[in-house]
Amino acid sequence: MSLVSKKVNINDVGYVGLSKKRKNQVISNVLGAAAYNGATDILKNLLVRQKASIFNLNFPALEKQDFNQKGNFVKEMSGFTPLMLAVAGGILNKECM
Repeated sequence: MSLVSKKVNINDVGYVGLSKKRKNQVISNVLGAAAYNGATDILKNLLVRQKASIFNLNFPALEKQDFNQKGNFVKEMSGFTPLMLAVAGGILNKECM
């Protein structure tokens, strides 16, 4: 079942996961979420079947402090593009890159 058939707005921005080191909440668009989490099938669908021009390919990720995080808030992935998020996601995201 595709994102479009589930009535997901592909231009939405939201939580995609926690940063690896500091455990900050990472916020990005659908491309950033798919890239960071290694969802190659979603990336292929979005970039090939949908019109790639409707996405912000260089959408800068945002961060905010997680509710459970203690201490000072230090940004780790703020400003990362979806491609940078794919790299930061780890070696399992090699196909996404």
